[in-house]
Amino acid sequence: MEIKIAIACHRQCPVPKNDIFVPIHVGHALRPALDLGFQSDDCGDNISALNNSLCELTAIYWIWKNLKADYKGLFHYRRYLTLSYSLEAYGRKLIFKARRKPVMPVVKLSKVDDFMRRAGKFADSCPSILAKYDILAADRMNNRQSNERFFGKVVERYLPLMKEAITRLFPQYEGQMNSTLRSGKLHFANMSVMRSDIFDEYCTFIFGVLFEIRRLVIASESVEFIEDMDNRKLGYVAELLTSIFISYKESHGTKVKTMPVTFLKTV
Repeated sequence: MEIKIAIACHRQCPVPKNDIFVPIHVGHALRPALDLGFQSDDCGDNISALNNSLCELTAIYWIWKNLKADYKGLFHYRRYLTLSYSLEAYGRKLIFKARRKPVMPVVKLSKVDDFMRRAGKFADSCPSILAKYDILAADRMNNRQSNERFFGKVVERYLPLMKEAITRLFPQYEGQMNSTLRSGKLHFANMSVMRSDIFDEYCTFIFGVLFEIRRLVIASESVEFIEDMDNRKLGYVAELLTSIFISYKESHGTKVKTMPVTFLKTV
């Protein structure tokens, strides 16, 4: 079983020494003078130049088009899936409980060694876990309000474009889209590991929708709207799309295991 998990990096960061992890320098086409010593996302079939709007999605696209593996996925340079919420030295569970603030299933760590140790344990256990599951995903965060309202604060004018694109291009996901928007729970941060054929479906869906949204924004000929899109906006929309896709697949029999996220706060 070959597993490849892209680690989206835009700055120097520690990376576990394990073959399943592939650090990707995202947005390299926009900042070619910066050399992190990692695989860059601007070679082969790539969308590196769209990193300002798509964020970590340029790493997802790169491994989709340029790597072969039985399982593929994405982590962030300081956010990884982890095996449990059990706390190690210098670690604590990070749960936001303030009124109307999201409840996030995250283990917050201060020490790089603790973070690397957890990553190593995940990597060692990953083959046996994936022998039983088709998708590994982040535990759902609870936004304490509908996702439509929560995301509307950031990407309000992109939501109608997302709905239009899904209804027209991927109507099979429309019911799950509506359920996800009504719900207050979400698989966050676009983090997952998927069986390769499912990863292909996932990428076809999310990039099909995102590229259509981008086309509609450009067609609006609004300079302000087009410039706003480069403020990470499609990356936020992708979090909704990721959750829609995973929930849809789970409802149709795909075996999904949700896991906590570990967060390194010192990088």
